[in-house]
Amino acid sequence: MKIGTDVAKRYTFTLLLLLSGTFITSTTFAEQKPFATNQVVLTAKNSAALSSQLIGTIESLPVSEGEHFRKGDTLVNFDCTIHEAELKKTKALLTARQAEYRSNQRMAKANAISRVELAQSRADLAQAEADLTIKAHTANLCYIKAPFDGLLIKQYVHAHESVRQGQNLVEVLNNADLTIELIAPSQWLSWVKPGTSFQLYVEETQKSYPAHINSILPKVDAVSQSVRLLGKLDKVHKELIAGMSGRAIFNQTK
Repeated sequence: MKIGTDVAKRYTFTLLLLLSGTFITSTTFAEQKPFATNQVVLTAKNSAALSSQLIGTIESLPVSEGEHFRKGDTLVNFDCTIHEAELKKTKALLTARQAEYRSNQRMAKANAISRVELAQSRADLAQAEADLTIKAHTANLCYIKAPFDGLLIKQYVHAHESVRQGQNLVEVLNNADLTIELIAPSQWLSWVKPGTSFQLYVEETQKSYPAHINSILPKVDAVSQSVRLLGKLDKVHKELIAGMSGRAIFNQTK
């Protein structure tokens, strides 16, 4: 490689190649030292595989793969005829327990029942309230709601299928808030800090985007002598999505 005399006087000539994940440092010739790492991947801050907390049958999936949704939208409906009936039954029992306890309170004031009987009706009421909480929670599990605004990228089940507890149902993410994960030599901790700017080169788009280090995970890998850095794009770029990879290019100035 040949470099003109004027350019050699003004700039640093450095070369960093990462082959098979190995960092190769560069030689300093002037005031600036470009660094790069190819261990860069974009990940979605909001990403989740939603699973079933019930054993049951899928009634419908209102949102299809590739469709957007808003936080709170229903993504999966279960057939919950039995659970809803049990909830209705528990509500009726609670109403009865409340009426019974109020009646016993009046009777206790008139010394018509013992304190033990009043305490028992109070306990029966508390149990009915607890049962209602459980049944209401179970009934709510019949509807898998979106935890954030985003996109449905994978459906693992179909309508009318029976599923087991813990089985994955759908996968969702939001590409609007991406994190840049990169691996760097631990020696970089002497100069890289939160706020340090860099250029993110993305292989899939073959473009560079301004970004900065958001945080440094406080642990050095003892074997590779490397550290994980988390970066953020300076602004949102709609063409960038989770899973894209590339290089982070830094300029360290003395």
